[in-house]
Amino acid sequence: MVGQEQQPHTHDGGRQGQTYDAIVVGSGMTGGWAAKELTEAGLRTLVLERGGPVVHVKDYPTARLDPWDLPYANLATQQDLQDSDQLRHDTVIRLVDDFATSTQSGFGLVNHSVEFIELAPERYATVRDILLKHRAERMAAAGHAGNTVWYAWPEIREVTGWSLPEASRQLQQMSMKMFAQHPVRYAGSVARAWLEFWTVPIIWAPERISPLWLAQPLQSVWWLEHKLLRIANLLFAVLVAAVVVSRRLRAAARWDLDATAISAVILASSLLQAMADRGAGSRYAMTVQALIALVLMVSASRMRTSTNKSGKAIGLQQAA
Repeated sequence: MVGQEQQPHTHDGGRQGQTYDAIVVGSGMTGGWAAKELTEAGLRTLVLERGGPVVHVKDYPTARLDPWDLPYANLATQQDLQDSDQLRHDTVIRLVDDFATSTQSGFGLVNHSVEFIELAPERYATVRDILLKHRAERMAAAGHAGNTVWYAWPEIREVTGWSLPEASRQLQQMSMKMFAQHPVRYAGSVARAWLEFWTVPIIWAPERISPLWLAQPLQSVWWLEHKLLRIANLLFAVLVAAVVVSRRLRAAARWDLDATAISAVILASSLLQAMADRGAGSRYAMTVQALIALVLMVSASRMRTSTNKSGKAIGLQQAA
């Protein structure tokens, strides 16, 4: 750690009256190098070291030994490996505690549970009451409760003292308990989030575009693109439903394993995202939008080719 202040720092530990431009705490690899750089830059530097003096080579008895001079040729034993694995396991458990895909997963789940947060278990009464207040404010301002938790987060942090990961863990536990107790409400919220996934987001601030004269043309372009993307999403849903029930359409589109796998990825993404979050969920579809366009274009090309071949075959039959 290097501390440097605008005014000279006075140190009284046996050096009263002396002033320093910088103080380095610890003379290890980082501290020693920092002290070197600071002194070479002309700063009066004080290094604080808790440990005793270390003499090079003398205090490193194995530094000049060859591997074969060391026990087990300096290789790790089975016990060493087991101890190392246990240490890593214990460290990970201490760091993350509950399994989660991110340190904010609990916030996403609250975007579901906030819809019926008044039913939260009593042990979460403090958080429940804060979310209830901010949900009402969010409904009044925006007409929906989406992302209420992020508007409530500053107050939750102040009242509970939780860090972001700890808050996520607590909110995740609260939400999972609520989903278990009220599965129908959760399923309804997931269904609405899944439908929202396909609506294509408009999240931007055109007034910040520079130069300003570009704002109107870009808005016009995005208006058209937004409608086309919505139509593409609708066509994709209709296509997938149709090939499931129609063998003729599967043959015409030459629907193969590749098309099935890509479509499965898109649908799985939509469902998993809907289960995990409901705050402006349409933005998460951006990652699969190109795949949707790919499935549509390839299917359209294949159906056109099949139609042309069928037309030629009919023409040949009639000519014969």
